[in-house]
Amino acid sequence: TGRYQEAAAMLKSSKEKGHHMSDACTSLLDAFARAGELDRAESLLKEMKAGGPGDQPTIKTYTALIMGYSKVGRPTTGLAIHREVMESNVMLDAGYFNYLLECLYMARQWSGAR
Repeated sequence: TGRYQEAAAMLKSSKEKGHHMSDACTSLLDAFARAGELDRAESLLKEMKAGGPGDQPTIKTYTALIMGYSKVGRPTTGLAIHREVMESNVMLDAGYFNYLLECLYMARQWSGAR
């Protein structure tokens, strides 16, 4: 947890200096998701959405979040994230579809996987 806090503090400092932080935020969000700290990941996602154009979530951001929910056995939450992605202007990629299919499989939504 100490390393996450250190990274979050560095991120906050960079934001305060006016740096665009989409990639750095996505990396931190991915670390939170892999550690099962999805509340922290969601909180960071909200911060990104509230930020400027260079701070907005990317497909990699959403992929990390869906992967995290899939990993902890919460595929329906991952599918809710997918609905949010479909309403946004984010361009989808193969990695995203891989984790989306995993969520559909775990949620036993076979028709959605087709």
